[in-house]
Formats: sequence, structure tokens, C-alpha cells
Amino acid sequence: MEGNVDGFKPPIKEVEVDRNRQESLKKQLDTLDPNRKDHQVLSKVLTDIYQNYEYYDQQASKSTNIHYFPKCAEKNTITETIFGQYKGSYEYISVIDAVENIPDPYKIFPKIESIISESKKSSNLEIITKISETITNNTDTPVIIEPFQDYPKLYSQLKNGNIYSHLNSGMKDILGIHQDRYSSTPEILSDIEKQGLSEKIDHKNPAGHIIMINELKIDDPSVIKTSMHELGHIVEKEYLLKEDSQNTEVISSLYGIKTGLLMAEIDPQKSADMILNQIILYNWILTGTTAP
Repeated sequence: MEGNVDGFKPPIKEVEVDRNRQESLKKQLDTLDPNRKDHQVLSKVLTDIYQNYEYYDQQASKSTNIHYFPKCAEKNTITETIFGQYKGSYEYISVIDAVENIPDPYKIFPKIESIISESKKSSNLEIITKISETITNNTDTPVIIEPFQDYPKLYSQLKNGNIYSHLNSGMKDILGIHQDRYSSTPEILSDIEKQGLSEKIDHKNPAGHIIMINELKIDDPSVIKTSMHELGHIVEKEYLLKEDSQNTEVISSLYGIKTGLLMAEIDPQKSADMILNQIILYNWILTGTTAP
């Protein structure tokens, strides 16, 4: 794993690994501060996962993320998967410790925290619009909000790059996409021009990152953290795994969790809804497809 950049600390460190995931969840609960709203929300989610472990384990084991990104497994160990053998890259630490040490090379989380803390009476659309503008203006990653169903054959249009999606049951259900390399299709060019992003994107040499948010799912609370989740993919690729061509879900899930926890002060239930899937990604993927 690449070294620190500008003093930020990667959230994964070498520790003795607890090989029983269910018991590890319980140990995480013992480290939380009951007086903190964000810890209260995290406690609620971890308790739910712990008490319904078999259900979540079955669901997580079906995830394509688990299958395709097993290299997140325990560091220096070989994980057997249906796709072959993979050597792990990371050591496990608790979610709360990882979130506390999350890499933020763009110094963007203080800005996101301000947006969320001031958004008590705001709609999802207002919140995600502000977050998207903040990411666009403070990183080298434009964010486009677009109804994906208006893109005929979207996957073939974006064939120049990798696509990351949250839900795979159909285009209408996908919350957000991160393109590793974007192509200049007429639809995308039109969106870029409408949103005033032309100066940030070189159409003649399309290379870089774009985050796309599905406007059709804009009322889903999870969309609030989707842009940040996708930004996490980019941070990991650009700062942590520069020599690795395959992205993982480790940093992206932590970006999603941290964004969700920032919502705890103003809407604990929405906060819990936002982080559940991300907690599962983090806890399961770090041990590959096997369930100890």
C-alpha cells in the first residue's frame, strides 16, 4: 500500500486479526461512546447486524462486490474464491477506528460536515446538489446528476472505463456510478455543458474520473452518501493503490459510513439507513468470500 500523502493516515493498519467476524462485531460495540450521537447510530446498526448475523452473512456472501474484490481479504493470506486465489491487501480494524483515521487528501469532509449540519430542513435533492457542487469545486472530479434511463445502452457508452454501481437489479435502481475513464458521448457532453463543467473536462483526451448520480433515485436517503462513496474509490486508486489496477470497496465504504454518521445529529434514523450497507461492505469484504 502506498505511503502517507500530506500527512494523512491510511485507515488500515496491521493488528492481530479476530478471525470470528460475529464476535468482532460485538467487540466493536464495546468500544463505542454511548454519549455520542454518531456512536449511538453505529451501535444500533452493529447490534442489528450482530443479532441477525446469519441473515446478513447470507446476503453479503451473494454480493458481486464480495466476489470481485476478494483482494481486500486479510493481509498476506490467500483467499479461495470461485474466481481463483487472491492475496489479501489489508488488515482489519474496527469501523469506528477506521472512520476516525479516514484519508481525506482533498480536505473535503469538513465541508461535507458543514453542508449536512445545516441541512435539517433541506430535501435530499438540495443536500446532494450541494455535496455534488462541493466535490466538483474542491477536487478534480466533476459530479453529474442525470436520470440514467435517458442513456440508451449506458454501459456500452461508458465502455472506456470501469463502472461501479450500488444496486445491480437494473439501471433505474443504480444510485451512482464512478467512471474511471469517461467517453464523450452526446448525452454526457450535453450534461457537462449544461452544468458548466466544460473547463474541467478535456473532451479530446477523455481520461480521468466522473461521478454520476441517478436523478431518478434522488429521494433515496442513500444518495446523500453515494457521491462520497464514489469519491472514496478515487482516493484509494489515486493515493493508496497507485500500482494496483483493481479498485476495492474498503475506502469507498468508509467514505459512505463517515458521510452517514455526519447525519446522526439531525436524523439518526436516516443516518442508520445510510450506513447499514456500507458497514456490511466493510466488515465482510475485508475477509473476502469466506465467513470465519
